[in-house]
Amino acid sequence: MTDSTTSTSNSSNNPQSLFKTVTQPQHSCLCDSKAAHFLRHEVKNGVLAAMGILESLLLEEQTDQQHHLTDLSNTLNALLSRTVDCAMTLEVVHGDYGPSFESVRLPHLLANSNDEQDTARFPVLTPTCTTTDDFPALMLDPTLLRTIHGNAVSNACKFGKPAGLVETRLSYDSKNQTLTMQVQNEPGPGHQELLKTMNTPQQQAKIFQEQAKLPCNNNTDNASEQVKQGEGNGAWILQSCARAMGGHASISFEPNRTLLTFECPALVAPSFKNYARQDSPSLAVPMDISLPVQQPQVMQAQQDEQNEDQEEEAFEIPENTWCIVVEDSAVQRKMLQRYLARAGVKPERCLLLGQTPDEIFDFIDRTTQLMREHKNDNFLIIMDENLDIVEGGTVSKTISGSCSVQKLRESLEPRDESRLLSLIRSANDSLHEQRLYQERAHGFISKGPIKQGNLLDVIKPWWKRRFAATTAKPAPAPAPAVTLPASEPPKKKYKLYASSSASSMTSLLSVLNSNSPLDRQVLRRSKTNTDASFCPYRYHSMGRANTKRRSDGLMRHSNSSPTIRTVPMGLVTVLQSEQQATNNRLCNYFFAKRGWNPTPSMGCMDSKC
Repeated sequence: MTDSTTSTSNSSNNPQSLFKTVTQPQHSCLCDSKAAHFLRHEVKNGVLAAMGILESLLLEEQTDQQHHLTDLSNTLNALLSRTVDCAMTLEVVHGDYGPSFESVRLPHLLANSNDEQDTARFPVLTPTCTTTDDFPALMLDPTLLRTIHGNAVSNACKFGKPAGLVETRLSYDSKNQTLTMQVQNEPGPGHQELLKTMNTPQQQAKIFQEQAKLPCNNNTDNASEQVKQGEGNGAWILQSCARAMGGHASISFEPNRTLLTFECPALVAPSFKNYARQDSPSLAVPMDISLPVQQPQVMQAQQDEQNEDQEEEAFEIPENTWCIVVEDSAVQRKMLQRYLARAGVKPERCLLLGQTPDEIFDFIDRTTQLMREHKNDNFLIIMDENLDIVEGGTVSKTISGSCSVQKLRESLEPRDESRLLSLIRSANDSLHEQRLYQERAHGFISKGPIKQGNLLDVIKPWWKRRFAATTAKPAPAPAPAVTLPASEPPKKKYKLYASSSASSMTSLLSVLNSNSPLDRQVLRRSKTNTDASFCPYRYHSMGRANTKRRSDGLMRHSNSSPTIRTVPMGLVTVLQSEQQATNNRLCNYFFAKRGWNPTPSMGCMDSKC
């Protein structure tokens, strides 16, 4: 996938000359050195760009502030993404990265990541497809996907036709629960030699080995079209990221294109209620059809829908909750204070610590004393993992927030400890570190940007997991059954929702039927053309970055009409007081099927996971 200074004439005679072998210690040191150099370069450029925007913001009139603030936000977000991607790559290389699966709308993710690409490596890529709602939200690792797609497009721009077309296609097989991403480019210089030397699967597989380099064509007259020497690790890193997600990558050279294919198992995001919500078109397709529905079933459906709406109430932190924030950064303290206030926490019940070393050292004593004074209240602790102790203008030592929380929990009585929820914030998302945080505290929050009003969504899964018994609602009384004469079955228009993932929907229903005491399923069958969907992206490489091109026939659906189960609105989620327990079973069912270890960020509330 990556380039080399080896000429095409020499490589055609000896395919083995394409690949260079280095020792493991040399390779590890080289990777660490290159990654550190790249990270320093990216951080420096990002900070300089942010400083330039701030300078412009100070000099311009107030009417232009919104524009500069938007640029500043985009620059900092891009810098953070590149830094996280670089750190993730190092962990993948050393085998210390555990995928963090979350609900991802892949077309949106790729569109946003392409806006953040470095134009010095390859041009900004603009997607031409805007109908992304037809593609389902999947449980994926966004950082791994950004790296896989970025490396694939980068190499396609390097080795493809100058000013040619680079195209990305996405497809999801709902039957086999498999995601497929294909990146193809038009033939570039030296493509004919690749057809001769890379014509077997064995030779194509060697491209994904360490330090493997493809030959480049340096015989072109246009110097701008010559491919510079590469490091030879792009395809290897891409394959490592693919394997970390349980998938694999492959490449094929055809007469009219080069095609890189990435496949991995993927589940539709396990948000069960989204199957019956019009604001989630990727998971549900509304249809108005006429069905003969018995009146008792309609009455029960309406009652279940009302119960579902009651359960859909927004999560709120109880009023008898104290929030303790320990953060050595003044900016982070103000940000968390603002988010907690929007979440409904009163200022008098929010304690901010970390401004001075004494506040960090006295954290355990102050928290213990506060819990003794308020024996009937709950306590939420949000603590930074790395707390720097600054003395004399320099950092003298660093206190571990998770170790401090562990000491606090050990010093408390069991009754008091049961009223405590402690969450650790850290920018280190490695698998080893996350396990440590889970052992020392109750949960872990990735130290990244929190969208406005989204703090409750971050806290909610940990709160439900910790205080599920105390927050459970009583089961509502069942609706009285009403019967009509069988001779007059009324026909009533009823809104049904057909899942775009037929296999997943059927699996969900089978789990519900076998694990929950339900006796009111109203199931109908319908036909829909939503078995598979394609959501293409088309890009230009080298010279025509911002020019959009589009052709007919890219957006297509399967012609098959599978018979799938559908459920009337209101009956998709009818568990009422057993909602939480059923969600646990659903999560465990899906993730155990793939051999994955669920985390609260994935929606699983089972403490045994």
